[in-house]
Amino acid sequence: MQFIKKHYEKVILSIVLAGLALAAAALPLQVSQVQSFLDETVSGVVHEKPKRFEPINLTTNQALLAKLDNPPPIKLSGIHNLFNPVPWKKTPDGQWIKEQTGKELGAGALQVLAVHPLHFEITFEGANPPAEKAKPGEKEKPILRFTVLNESEAGGGRKRPRYAKLGDQNELFRVLEARPEDNPKEVVLELNHEKITLSDTKPTFSQVVGYAADLKYPPRNTTLHVRRGEVIRLPDDPENYKIVAITTNAVVLSASSTKKPTSIEVNPSPPNSQ
Repeated sequence: MQFIKKHYEKVILSIVLAGLALAAAALPLQVSQVQSFLDETVSGVVHEKPKRFEPINLTTNQALLAKLDNPPPIKLSGIHNLFNPVPWKKTPDGQWIKEQTGKELGAGALQVLAVHPLHFEITFEGANPPAEKAKPGEKEKPILRFTVLNESEAGGGRKRPRYAKLGDQNELFRVLEARPEDNPKEVVLELNHEKITLSDTKPTFSQVVGYAADLKYPPRNTTLHVRRGEVIRLPDDPENYKIVAITTNAVVLSASSTKKPTSIEVNPSPPNSQ
């Protein structure tokens, strides 16, 4: 014990040196193990072919940028309410109707349900013997019978009998020829500077001389049958309207007080009113 007490520093130093020697001896073994681990790790890595870079789809972004380059115009008119307050109108029966387009009441609310052609017809009915004897030197002229129908007349028109002789002229036509003259089976007429031929096999001449229209007024769920020249009045409008034109495409009305025209296009399937 005396030796250790006198030389304890040397003993401790010797132990430390011995530990260092052991550590130095074990270091190559540790380095070898670490190197083996690194080699195994590197060799175990799978080297794959890199994927091709796919560009990001920026179509929607580009479309938005294009809209910014060409912004839509600002509309201060129309059915929005920012600068256009919506009026409400009260009908005589107490019903309130919202006017968004100005066509909920009055002429603008009308719809064309149908357009009907109006015909003018002349039918050759045959010939009657002369009612009186001809003067000396003249031939007896048979009386030619016709039926005239003009659907454009007020009330829808009805068939009317007309009588004429060869060479006669009335407010409708002129008889140019009758074949044969003693008992005509065929006649040639001049109608509006046009020659037409009527016979017992083709006795009728017909042409379209105008149109009539069926109109619907949705606010009252009523229908009107109108012709050109008629004046109508709608239940919710104090204005009178004259039918100034009817075609296969539209019906045109004119306000009596302002002469403002309103054109209603033909719509085979009119939308349901709200």
